[in-house]
Amino acid sequence: MGKFDFPKQTVIFMKQLSVVIAFLFAVQVMAQDAVNYQLPPKDIMDLALAKPTPTVNVDSKGQWMILIERNTYPLVDELGQPEIRVAGLRINPANFSQSRQNYINNFTLKNIASGKEYNMQ
Repeated sequence: MGKFDFPKQTVIFMKQLSVVIAFLFAVQVMAQDAVNYQLPPKDIMDLALAKPTPTVNVDSKGQWMILIERNTYPLVDELGQPEIRVAGLRINPANFSQSRQNYINNFTLKNIASGKEYNMQ
């Protein structure tokens, strides 16, 4: 007799148990196919779509401050433009500039002493 001789009943039970476990794993894997696209909760969506914090620059005398605002994400039509990939750069063939850039969409000039703001669009 060998070192690991089990009774016949135990061997049959272990085979049946392994079939049941394999079936349960297969059912779990198939259950994942029926999941529909889900949106995150509103708080998470608002956080992901929040405007980025503006870039702030102060002049050398400390009198004026400029707030530079930019878009959070590029527009879909910008992402759909053709691009040439050369040496790790993505170049727009229409104007030979980088195809993925951050554009400034608003400047606000603020007098630090008075707190008055001047919007420059």
